[in-house]
Order: sequence, then C-alpha cells, then structure tokens
Amino acid sequence: MQIVLVIPEYILWHYTRALRLTLNIVTNFVWFTYHFFSIPILLKTFFDPWYIAPPLSVPGSHPFLVTERFFLQTFMKFFGPIIRGIVVVLGFTLCILLSVFGFVLFVIWFFLPIIAITFFIGALYLFFS
Repeated sequence: MQIVLVIPEYILWHYTRALRLTLNIVTNFVWFTYHFFSIPILLKTFFDPWYIAPPLSVPGSHPFLVTERFFLQTFMKFFGPIIRGIVVVLGFTLCILLSVFGFVLFVIWFFLPIIAITFFIGALYLFFS
C-alpha cells in the first residue's frame, strides 16, 4: 500500500524539482567552462600582444639587440590574437557541447519513467511467456 503513496510524489519530484536541479547543474557547468577559459577577458584583450618584452635598460644598446626586440614584439603582436582566438573557439565549442549534452540529458530524463515502465512490462512478458 505504501508504494501507491510514493508514486505520485515521485512523479511530482521527477518532473518538477529534479528537472530544475538538472537544468541548474548544466547551467553551472556551462558557466564554469565560460569563465574557466576566460572568454570575456580574452575578447576584451583580443588584439593585445601575447608577451611584451621589457625595454632595453642600456642606452645605446647593440643594434642586434634592438632588431631582435623589434622582431620579437612584432611576432608577439600577431601571435596574441591567434592564441586567444584558438582558446576562445575552444571555450565556445565546449560550452556548446555541454549545452547539447544538457539538452540530451533533459530529454532522456523526461522520458525515463516511460522507458523504465516499458522495459519492466516487457521483462515481465518475457519472464512469464
């Protein structure tokens, strides 16, 4: 007799609170991924150099050092957006994959009681036939 009282409570929990909690968990995973990859910061500083070499402290430095520093700074100005772009694309891709995974989980969770009852009835049919 107790099982008859539990079934309505379980259905109410399964389709209200558990769905909200599942949505909250997926949202937290997407939020974490978005901030783990620092996407807002990387987009704000997208065209900044990857590395800024400190200025030469010796006045009248050797021309080779000045040329080396110039090419290093130029390379880093092109290298920064490339690396930031790769990280931003990777972060967005993971956020999208997590969202798709959350949607699939949501759909599976929604139909899980129907699937479980169907398998149970099918097992009983096979067992007694």
